[in-house]
Amino acid sequence: MSGLNDLLQLSGTGLRAYQNQINVFSNNIANVSTSGYSRRSLDLETGIPDDGLGTGVQSGEVSRLYNIMGRNALLQELPNAGYHTEMSTYLSDLESLIGGGTGGLDQALNDFETALQDAIASPEDLAARTVLLQSASSLASGLNQLDSALEKVDSLWGTTADTVDELNGLTAQLQDLNRNITRAESAGRSVPDLLDQRDQLVQELAAQANVAVSPDYRITLGGQELVSADGLNRQELTVDTANAFSVNGTDITSSVTGGKLAARVAAADTATALKNQINTLAETLISETNSVFDTAYNLKGERPADLGYTFFTGTDASDIAVDTNLYDPANPMGAHPERVALAATRASDGPPPVPNAGDNTAGLSLFATLDGSLSALNDQSLSGFLTQIETTLGGAVNEETQLAAGSASVVEMFDNQMLSVSGVNLDEELLNLMSAQKAYEACARVMSTASSLLDTLITLGR
Repeated sequence: MSGLNDLLQLSGTGLRAYQNQINVFSNNIANVSTSGYSRRSLDLETGIPDDGLGTGVQSGEVSRLYNIMGRNALLQELPNAGYHTEMSTYLSDLESLIGGGTGGLDQALNDFETALQDAIASPEDLAARTVLLQSASSLASGLNQLDSALEKVDSLWGTTADTVDELNGLTAQLQDLNRNITRAESAGRSVPDLLDQRDQLVQELAAQANVAVSPDYRITLGGQELVSADGLNRQELTVDTANAFSVNGTDITSSVTGGKLAARVAAADTATALKNQINTLAETLISETNSVFDTAYNLKGERPADLGYTFFTGTDASDIAVDTNLYDPANPMGAHPERVALAATRASDGPPPVPNAGDNTAGLSLFATLDGSLSALNDQSLSGFLTQIETTLGGAVNEETQLAAGSASVVEMFDNQMLSVSGVNLDEELLNLMSAQKAYEACARVMSTASSLLDTLITLGR
């Protein structure tokens, strides 16, 4: 009788063990498309022998199959990928704001210069002078709009503080996970789902900034601890100024070199530099145009300087405009093209002054100045300086786009390496499932046979 009881016990432990294996393999198959899921494996262990006889099979630990080396390599590359991907987007936005080509700032500048040439070629043509005023007003409006857009890039990208808040939100979640995982493991419980969640969050965090993650998941940035391994301590990253950061009072600005956070800082610097260059362009356009225009003569033989008006008002790209004594875009029909001063002389000083309507000498001088070498623009012309800005920015966009693509390829490679270990292979899992199922069925037959024999013995013993 004891032999049958042993047989029942052996088959019973086998049924439980293989049922657990079936559950694990089925769970793997169910999560084949779950992002961040690492497949599980259930080890089976031989029961402790009793008097040399086996006591069956029993379930071991449910282990999570995970590639630690692949994870480390991935975490090192993610800050690069995050940085270049974000920078590519930011710089592309700046390039779009300038709007190179048709309809862009360079087109507006070209239209202004062309209109100036036409007015010079026909100095008595009021229509040509009107087009000059209109094109100058369009150029000024384009500079105003670009300056305003560069001043408000935060509305397009979000502030640096927004990025820091996102990072701190991730560390808060990681603190909870580290604490819960530590407690569970201390109690001898396996929590593979929590481990998967933590690895997913760590990857998101690495794309935000170049954090360091130790084997026990202590997370630091610039040598300063953000999250402790046991989850008992956490420090927030603080934005001291727009581009300065600290942790617990320690400045780590120079250590933030990767991820979206570093890209946001670099993009802000680029936007500021671009804004300064556009202002320099506008300032030069204003000063060089007015210096010639103010002392030239209009079609009435008058000098703008004597009458208190000029060509461009304002100081830079933020407020440049055509003097409303010449042209007001709010009242285009009230334009005064005859007041445009293109002559260097007048037929007679009078009084009254006699204009020299056919004189275009001042206009020629103005065009030569704007189209020539200007010291304020690094010895380039207006159009040359703007072209350099657009070319430099376009080159930076192309470079960051290529670097982003390269980093994405590296990230994909490391992802694939990790998936080769932790990813669910349906064919493999189905084979494992069928094998466990057959073993379960075999144990069930043993139990059925033992149960039948036991019934027979009981019947015979009556």
